[in-house]
Amino acid sequence: MRNLVGYHTTLNHAHLQLLDGSLTLYGLVVHQNKHPNPPVADMARMAFHIQWREIFTGHVVADVLLTHPRVHINLIQLRAEKADPVPLSQKGWQDAIQAILSVQD
Repeated sequence: MRNLVGYHTTLNHAHLQLLDGSLTLYGLVVHQNKHPNPPVADMARMAFHIQWREIFTGHVVADVLLTHPRVHINLIQLRAEKADPVPLSQKGWQDAIQAILSVQD
């Protein structure tokens, strides 16, 4: 997740289950660098389960289960985001999600 521009993440623990192709992240937290508290997102548990049948057709499809997700939006963080010259489309969010999923490939 090093490609997130203006944000950083922390992760308590990750568990990869090779037999069923699942990845579970515990304590995933996303912080805005300029205003890290409160965190932008806090997920107690995020579980990815690959659908193997789709792999054989050239597609990567996964079910994602979020347990107790919390998203914090406040005016200070929104103003900092609006003032940032880097557009949201170039912040690296899509790259970060793809990086998580590529662990299972």
